[in-house]
Amino acid sequence: MKYWFLGLFCFLELGCVYDPPTATLEVFNYSDSAIYVAENCECNLTALPILRLFETRDDGATDVKGQAFPEIYSPNYRINPYQIGNIGYFGTPKNREVQCENGVICLFFIKEITMRNYSWDEIVEKKLYNKKLSFNKEQLDSLDWKIKYEP
Repeated sequence: MKYWFLGLFCFLELGCVYDPPTATLEVFNYSDSAIYVAENCECNLTALPILRLFETRDDGATDVKGQAFPEIYSPNYRINPYQIGNIGYFGTPKNREVQCENGVICLFFIKEITMRNYSWDEIVEKKLYNKKLSFNKEQLDSLDWKIKYEP
């Protein structure tokens, strides 16, 4: 009986995988346009990762004629007008952190019309973002990790 309880205890403690919640940065979009938010540590808009207007997922869906078509959806870095979006992974809610060597995270805000009219390479090369903001952990803590985008 003693070994049974020991086995049950080990199973519950070691067998159950706990995935703690991740902390995100809340972005409030106070504009009339959907925005795309790029983030990085270099504070320069870079060619990688590429932000896309929409993402696609081929999950085997078919139309009425049996032809396959991909599912199209908005990426998580797209925030609709007057909506709130969550971006990034910044530790856990109890232990938020900026995971950059220099301790500063940079956010680049790009309007949807720009994403529709230019390639990602053109946006990067010509610096066609609408706003750039940078924050360290202390600044984000004082804002409760909530950022307002106002054009």
